[in-house]
Amino acid sequence: MTAKSPAPRDPRDVSPPSGAGAHDPASSEGNPRRGGSRRLGLAVSVATLVVGFLVLEVGARVVLVHFSSRDVMAKYLRAHDLPAHALRYESHPYLCYALNPAFRSDDGRDRHNALGLRGDEMTEAKPEGKVRIACIGGSTTYTAEVDDWRASYPAQLEAVLRETHGRDDVEVLNCGVPGYTSWESMLNLELRVWSLDPDVVIVYHATNDVHARLVPPETYRRDNSGYRHAWTQRLGWWDRSMVLHVLGVQYGFSQRNRLRDWVNRLDARAPESMRLAWLDANPPVYFRANLAAMATASQSREVPLVVASWAYVDTMNDYAATAPYVRGYREHNEVLREVAEEYGQPYFDFAAVMPRDESFWADGRHNNEAGARKKAELFASFLVDEGVLPGR
Repeated sequence: MTAKSPAPRDPRDVSPPSGAGAHDPASSEGNPRRGGSRRLGLAVSVATLVVGFLVLEVGARVVLVHFSSRDVMAKYLRAHDLPAHALRYESHPYLCYALNPAFRSDDGRDRHNALGLRGDEMTEAKPEGKVRIACIGGSTTYTAEVDDWRASYPAQLEAVLRETHGRDDVEVLNCGVPGYTSWESMLNLELRVWSLDPDVVIVYHATNDVHARLVPPETYRRDNSGYRHAWTQRLGWWDRSMVLHVLGVQYGFSQRNRLRDWVNRLDARAPESMRLAWLDANPPVYFRANLAAMATASQSREVPLVVASWAYVDTMNDYAATAPYVRGYREHNEVLREVAEEYGQPYFDFAAVMPRDESFWADGRHNNEAGARKKAELFASFLVDEGVLPGR
């Protein structure tokens, strides 16, 4: 039987032949036009995503830099993208960090001067006939919860001494730096404050030195390296993108512009029982040593070091009311009194006279503007009544 020949192919038929080697009409391999169309669609989609992301990137930069409030900028911009005047702190080779002399608030009410102190410009050399008081400490001296430098406790101390006590020869310097422990204040006094030729130094410390004791005992050291690390701003590869950095800050996988994140090792997640155990294992021996070093330096210069006890309130629902800090404050106040007595320095029991009325407090440790004024009045009365100020 003779095989049947296939029917002749119509030359107008563009479909592939059936049988061996034939392709599915829907296959891109068998249809170059369809395959090219898919590749083009994919390329357009990718290009659209890239262009869209670039638009978001540019938009985020423009909005954050030019149209955002200072608080939003400080939260979401990377530190090196912030304008110099917006940064409150800068790194320091020996103090870990210090106040940024270029800092200015947008409303003009707050500033640092060229010497790195909170307040208006001043000369490093003490003017003839002036009596200088240097206030050293952390955020409670800086008066961090008060936005206007003129309403800070040191500025109001100067005003009270002049207006109420007739000491128009007095100049009060705000040498406080938020976050400083007695370790930094000891160095700050030696490296920066003595060059300002103060006639009286007031030291006010406690809470930051409790922080420094709440570390594993094997890391509790004289150099404070168990609590403090070098100024570090950690950026991941994704932080090169403003959009991804904003998302990272919002959802916790990018570092925020917070001082404690840049310089502290404190474990905020440690339970209270562990913190109490650490406090027991890490007595305030270094707090005492730092205060003693400051008192010795003051003695050698015949400059009174006013040592003040630490005041706080335990009704503001913050960490000042927790057991580790209440115990730490009690222990540190005892050390403050003992050091003042041992080295013959003026001791002001500020904690005994500062009202605990919440109207004077921004939180359990910091005073508000009214509290800063009250604090200034109490310190001024002590300085005058005890004859601490030279002259007159």
